[in-house]
Amino acid sequence: MIRGLGVRSLEEVAAEIFQLEQETEGLLKRMVSFGGLSRFSIKGSLNIISVLRYRLNFLLMKGVGSSLAHQESNTMLEKLILYFVCKTKGRITKTQLVKFLYLADLYSVKWTGKQLTDLNWCYYNHGPWNRDIDATLDSMRTLSFQKDGNAVLITVNDESLFSIDFDFSEGLKLILENIRREWSGSGSEKFDELLDYVYSTAPMVEAKSKHRPEEQVQLNLQLEREKLLEELGV
Repeated sequence: MIRGLGVRSLEEVAAEIFQLEQETEGLLKRMVSFGGLSRFSIKGSLNIISVLRYRLNFLLMKGVGSSLAHQESNTMLEKLILYFVCKTKGRITKTQLVKFLYLADLYSVKWTGKQLTDLNWCYYNHGPWNRDIDATLDSMRTLSFQKDGNAVLITVNDESLFSIDFDFSEGLKLILENIRREWSGSGSEKFDELLDYVYSTAPMVEAKSKHRPEEQVQLNLQLEREKLLEELGV
């Protein structure tokens, strides 16, 4: 629930609206399952909250593009990788990391129309993928890799990096933290939820409907923004 009195930052309000939207969606869906609400009512109710979040995120993200304008895209990719590894305390698999990077670019396109990185995301082997991620991981001396069953865990060589201060705009921090908070975790249920969510995004849905997993075709991240604008009637 959104807190009441006091001086509130735009970032705090936006984060709470995001949390409220997630909670509201879950409640409304449970009501539908008991026959108490139609799916049309769900969409209408969520759109009210989504409009608020859209406006707040637009304000927050206005500074993202300008703050990244003078940074090399490869540097941004390395920063995003290090951010997710550090913020999960080195308990993130390579598969999770790739999905987190995809969502970071996707959300940036959704709210600003531009990617954070210059990765040319492809639909390949059932998921979003880009070969430059492997090359970048191999070049980052601050990282180490550990086998954990069938997965590869990524951590840092120096745990003092866990407390590093990332020079990101408040809007970008909000997006990245939302991804980490929502999808990090080591359980199989959480991992399956992450995969289901990624596969349900507009670029992935389109690619899966038209191509085979082995084809390696470019993903159109702008579809997620177009979907948002259509839902909001903008």
